[in-house]
Amino acid sequence: MSQTRNESTWIDKLARVGYPSKGIVYATVGLLAVQTALGRGGKTTDTKGALGTIAAQPYGQIMLAVVALGLIGYVVWRFVQAIQYPDHKGKSNDADDIVRRIGYGISGLIYASLAFSAIQIIVTATQSGSGGSTKQTWTARLLAQPFGQWLVGIIGIHMFAQAEYRRIRA
Repeated sequence: MSQTRNESTWIDKLARVGYPSKGIVYATVGLLAVQTALGRGGKTTDTKGALGTIAAQPYGQIMLAVVALGLIGYVVWRFVQAIQYPDHKGKSNDADDIVRRIGYGISGLIYASLAFSAIQIIVTATQSGSGGSTKQTWTARLLAQPFGQWLVGIIGIHMFAQAEYRRIRA
C-alpha cells in the first residue's frame, strides 16, 4: 500500500508544479489582452506569444526556464493520467474512460509543444548573445543537441526528485 501512496504523492507533486506554469502562461495572455483593450500597449497574442513576452522581461529567460520545467512536469502528469488514470476509482474501461484517457494524452502533446516552444525561445535568446551564467550556457548546449529538450527535462525532474527525497529523509 505504501508504494501506491508514494506514487500518488509523486504524481500529485508533478501536477502541483505544472498547474502554476500553465496558469502563468494563460495569465500573461489575459494581461496582454486587457492591456490591448485599455489601449496601454499590450497586444493580443497566443500562448507562444505570451512565452516571448515572459522572455522579454528582466530575468525573463530564467522565468521562462522555470515555466518550461513546470510545463514538462504537467506534460508528464498528463501522460501518467492517460496511461494509469490515477483519478479513476474503479477498474472499468468503458467508452467514457477511454475517451478521457485519450484526451489526457492529447493534452499532454499540446503542452509538450508549448514547453518545446519555451525551450526554443530560451535557446534562440541565448544564441543571439544575450549572455548568461555557466548553467544557462550548458543548458543551452544541451538543448541544442538532438533530444536536448528531453535531456534537460529529465535532469530537471531528477533534480526535483532528489531534492524531494532529501526533504523526506530529513
